[in-house]
Amino acid sequence: MNSSQSSNANSITIVTTPSCPVIPSGINEFIPPCNEEIKPKLHQMFQTLKEAEDFYEDYAKVCGFEPRLGTTKLPTRGAAGEYKLSNVLCNRAGFREVPKEKNVTGEGSSTSQPRTRMITRVGCPARIQFTRQDDKTYKVNKFHEGHNHITTSPNSMMFLKGNKNMTSVQKNFVAKAARLKLGGVKAFRGWKELSGGYNNVGASENNFKNFVRDMKKYIDDFDGQMFIENFMRKKEMCKTFYFNFQVDDDNKLCRVF
Repeated sequence: MNSSQSSNANSITIVTTPSCPVIPSGINEFIPPCNEEIKPKLHQMFQTLKEAEDFYEDYAKVCGFEPRLGTTKLPTRGAAGEYKLSNVLCNRAGFREVPKEKNVTGEGSSTSQPRTRMITRVGCPARIQFTRQDDKTYKVNKFHEGHNHITTSPNSMMFLKGNKNMTSVQKNFVAKAARLKLGGVKAFRGWKELSGGYNNVGASENNFKNFVRDMKKYIDDFDGQMFIENFMRKKEMCKTFYFNFQVDDDNKLCRVF
């Protein structure tokens, strides 16, 4: 081997793939790659249970899976809310019960078939357990890292439930878009263009539509009052501004002049 070949060989970067150990049942486990700094460790300590659960939730977002709260245990004589033990599982842990068919008898009736649902739970063993200590801190008592399924790819992280949350800036943008008679769909598309693509939005189109729905429900019958208050603020800013209004027998706004 000449000098050029040896230099090319030294410049090769070796990329390690995610490990797939075999558990005693003979099923391959998938361990998602991540930095050691964000990976939970046995006997790791946290000041509060919320801090511990948030740490595992951040770890799950990086690794591409969704956590859910499992069993919890309160102390026998403890303050309310201070859990003695808390388990956080992978969202695909356990199995769902198969619904039984309901046979409806009688004239004009037929056997009802259960609706087909996507299988979301496959008995994933990934989990973590936090236990409360005497000084009211929480320690990682158990931690199983491996999954029996492939986790979400980086390009699909935006579709995880934990990543589909609207920020305060996005909510403010939707509220201002509503003043221009723009609904949730158009506001979502506008934010997509401003952020540079769907991967940078961080929320789904349904999140935008649901926020518009909740905003309208919050306003409800107070839209007339908000309209008058807007004119009152203009009157305070400009002394020459004048307006008046009338209400009907139901005390609802009917005329403004």
